[in-house]
Amino acid sequence: SDVCSSDLYEVAPLRGVLNVLADHNLTYLAVDGEDLTLDANKALAEVIKNNITLTDLQLTNTGLTDGFMQCLAAGFSKNNTLTSVNLSHNRIGDDGVSNLCDGLYINITLQSLVLSHNSISDVGAVHLSDLLSANVSLMSVDFSHNTIGHLGATAISKAISTNTLLEKLEL
Repeated sequence: SDVCSSDLYEVAPLRGVLNVLADHNLTYLAVDGEDLTLDANKALAEVIKNNITLTDLQLTNTGLTDGFMQCLAAGFSKNNTLTSVNLSHNRIGDDGVSNLCDGLYINITLQSLVLSHNSISDVGAVHLSDLLSANVSLMSVDFSHNTIGHLGATAISKAISTNTLLEKLEL
């Protein structure tokens, strides 16, 4: 079943705040140290998808896991204003990165992506390398403090050899 489309009752105060924010024109939204529940994540995806001025999104140390990334990716695929996304210090793994990349392939405004301090291995790095090869706007990426090994680094090196926009890479 699609976790993004199921209707859940409001159980967390953060969901209420995010529901209100969906109608505001924000340029910056940061959530740090607050574990996101599924319903808050769904509300956040709506903010990302519908906000016409949001340029900077910081979701650090929020307990994001692979299961939550499908909802966020749906928001990223519809957003055409985000230039910076920081998803560091979470529990995002290879499946989550795959979903995230699916949402970002068609995004042409994102310039900076931070995924440091997660659980990304070689498999996730291959997905990220595909994104780097196809993306037309990313100039800065941070994949540091993950478990990317030789195979992932090789895939990323091939991607950056054809990417002419990338100015900053942190592994």
